[in-house]
Amino acid sequence: MVVDTVPRKLIVFAFFTMWANSQATDASLQRVALCFFGLTRSLNYTVNNLRSSIIDPLLMHDVKVDIFLHSYNVTTFSNPRSSETDAHLESGAWKMLRADLVETEDPAVVEAMFVAPNLQEFLAKGDPWGEGPEHLSLKNLIKSLHSQKQVTKMWTASGNKYDVVCYLRTDLWFYNLLTISELSTAQQHRDQLYTPDFHMWGGLNDRLAFGVPQVMSVYGNRIDMAKSYAKEHPLHSETFLKAAMQEASIGCSYSSMRFARVRATGELWSIWYNESDMQTSEPAMRPHLRFVKGHHGLAQLVPS
Repeated sequence: MVVDTVPRKLIVFAFFTMWANSQATDASLQRVALCFFGLTRSLNYTVNNLRSSIIDPLLMHDVKVDIFLHSYNVTTFSNPRSSETDAHLESGAWKMLRADLVETEDPAVVEAMFVAPNLQEFLAKGDPWGEGPEHLSLKNLIKSLHSQKQVTKMWTASGNKYDVVCYLRTDLWFYNLLTISELSTAQQHRDQLYTPDFHMWGGLNDRLAFGVPQVMSVYGNRIDMAKSYAKEHPLHSETFLKAAMQEASIGCSYSSMRFARVRATGELWSIWYNESDMQTSEPAMRPHLRFVKGHHGLAQLVPS
């Protein structure tokens, strides 16, 4: 059954972010780089939400937005951890994002040239997900970090001067709008990385982050620290991110952004929550759009 729903939490977030953006008058925020990385596995479901939640709020405040994307040429995708098996990915889905600069690579080439030859070093302290012998999650992490390094090369090579740089995945569905005030705060605090305050798993949420260019260059190039970190600790994504920022003397502040991941099938996965959310009896927040109930009790999005 197709239904419409506007949960109370969503209404609160919508009014809060609209109010916060209406109060933002800092004209110093002039140019922002949006850096998308990784697979575009569900972009056909998320692209309109990305525009309305991330891109449009910037444009409405006359902020120049440059969009960079690094992705992989993949037509099928399987991941046992997210229950995705041979999911079909649309060829050229990245075009829907209308990025200013795009780079795509063959993941098999990246795995053969970089992942496989270094895998044992990345496994020096074991597989943090306890997988074997394929170590699929660890390999996916390495390819994600490689993608972030490549998109970092793209915006740094542009020669453009950015006030704030934001990294995010294309498979995210946002429940609230990006606020200009948060970006302006990040612009002023030049030694801070801003990440969401949920799904930190003992470290920092690694699906969205923003800060000034100097901070985000460290963030985007942290794969260069992976081998040395893996000598002492299992290479776990969130804990590695936290350690990499500490190593570079970069502090962490939290963003109010809320989102869930969207599978290649269109199913919402890992609805956001933090510790305070877990203490309430209010149901998990759902998107303000038409959705049909999917299996496993998840919501399945209607394609954009």
